[in-house]
Amino acid sequence: MTRRLRAQVRAGTLVPALVPRVAVVAVSCLAFALVPLPAALVAVALSVAAALVPTSLGAWGVALVIGAGQLAHPASVGDWRIYAALAVVHLLHVLGGFAMFVDPRGMMQLRTLRRPLQRWLWIQLPAQALLVVVLAVPRPALESDGGVLAVVAGVCLCAVAAIVVRLATPRR
Repeated sequence: MTRRLRAQVRAGTLVPALVPRVAVVAVSCLAFALVPLPAALVAVALSVAAALVPTSLGAWGVALVIGAGQLAHPASVGDWRIYAALAVVHLLHVLGGFAMFVDPRGMMQLRTLRRPLQRWLWIQLPAQALLVVVLAVPRPALESDGGVLAVVAGVCLCAVAAIVVRLATPRR
């Protein structure tokens, strides 16, 4: 007599594991709004390469193109592109990391994206605020005390990184 075992696995909402790779391409398409046209085409081509072969590090190439593309615009507090570029570059880093280790042939739980995206948000809040402060400082102050401002910004960045790592580390 054979017994049949019946088991149910409740995994929650499942999405195709291609989602991180497709998201890299979708987020990279924002490059058309953030950088001049030839660079935007390079960014999208790199994102397609990143989607096909995540170990090619194409997502980080896109981030580099978008970051360098900000040099084409004058930096001002009122320009939305620099804030969007900061968020997009960081999001590409998160999604590119996901695309490297998720097997694209299967399914993944949607909730696996929750914690990394929460960390992305918690890092973006102080980073965006710091960007506003840096852009609001008058240019002559930056030119005369640029070294001091760079050291203060570096110390603040290290403090924020230490706090984020401490909060993200599981307690034993």
